[in-house]
Amino acid sequence: MRRYVSGKADHDTPFDVTGYQNRQFNWTHARIATLISAQMAARPQGPHCENTKIWPFCVSSAGLGLKLYDALLGTKLHAPFPRWVDYCRKHYMKVDGDNLTWFLWYYDPIEERAVTFPEKTTAYSALTPMIYLYPQDRAFTEQLYTLSMRLLEWDNPKLPVIDIMNRPLNLATALLMAREFGDSTTERRLREYVETELEPRFFGAENDRFAYWLGADTEWPRGQVNAILMLSDCCPPGGWWRGRLSRPRHPSRAERHGSGRARRRNNSGDPIAPGHAYAFQS
Repeated sequence: MRRYVSGKADHDTPFDVTGYQNRQFNWTHARIATLISAQMAARPQGPHCENTKIWPFCVSSAGLGLKLYDALLGTKLHAPFPRWVDYCRKHYMKVDGDNLTWFLWYYDPIEERAVTFPEKTTAYSALTPMIYLYPQDRAFTEQLYTLSMRLLEWDNPKLPVIDIMNRPLNLATALLMAREFGDSTTERRLREYVETELEPRFFGAENDRFAYWLGADTEWPRGQVNAILMLSDCCPPGGWWRGRLSRPRHPSRAERHGSGRARRRNNSGDPIAPGHAYAFQS
């Protein structure tokens, strides 16, 4: 990501990472990527994120990082990831007919314990890794998406959308996936919920910045959820998938050092239709 933004090929430049008891560990981006790939190859159940815990969310995001690294540098470090997907299908979820029974939140191989959420809330565990899993395995992600929407009944036009765990991050992910898979009914329902419940508003000294406030009593909006909501607003349908294998185009100096801000609405506050060519301001 740094190389893409800065134009500098410094993936072999060492840097210090603070770890256990404030010890300093010297790493490079290349060594980190190589280590994660080796761990995936050695452990089909997936590498640990926190000590002794394997999270599908973290393994999926690590896999996407390796895929991007391969695209940028021509390596093949992502190769072990599909085997983890096979392991996940067999051991980290259960499907009964057309219904999701459970999906793993995390697994502790030392204690040999799997942590899952009960009943409908297990769909949130399946939603969490989707944004990272999707560019790596579209079919598996679509299966998880369909199962999750059915379980939460967010795809049912006869029922209101209820975010039973109050998790805007998962709601934003579901909205993006609905758009990617062409599920117009669910997309329309989730977008209406986002517009009415997640506090869209302008802010800033000149009232020219836009975000969703998500009920947070903070000076600035939450970045991660807004970043995913921005994707569902700015990307055309299928855009997250189509960009999965493209070798990044290094931006020009002007692009790298510009201060553009994506604007989701016009100055009057009226919503801009999805798929609109969004304006950027310097």
